[in-house]
Amino acid sequence: QDLPALKKIHDELLPVRYTDVFYQSLHSCILAELSNGTMIGVATAKITDESLGQNIIPEQVLRYSPYGYISTLGVLGDYRGNGLGSLLLQQIVCRLQVDPRCQD
Repeated sequence: QDLPALKKIHDELLPVRYTDVFYQSLHSCILAELSNGTMIGVATAKITDESLGQNIIPEQVLRYSPYGYISTLGVLGDYRGNGLGSLLLQQIVCRLQVDPRCQD
């Protein structure tokens, strides 16, 4: 997808500044934009396994690896309350569900 736009919306929404490694490791990304191209929301997901680090992932979760998880989800303040966040969440979960690595 459009990496500069993805970085820009993350910078506007989140207090964390992600490195290029974060963006390269994404499994899926959905950007919500207006007809004029303005990005107003984002949802990202990753698929990982036990290599992420046993100290930060509970044992109960590791037995299901590899597994998918939502990395980021956000909508600009002016566009909240209209169901856009719910739609982004539904779409990113659907992308994870159809990946054969997340079938168990």
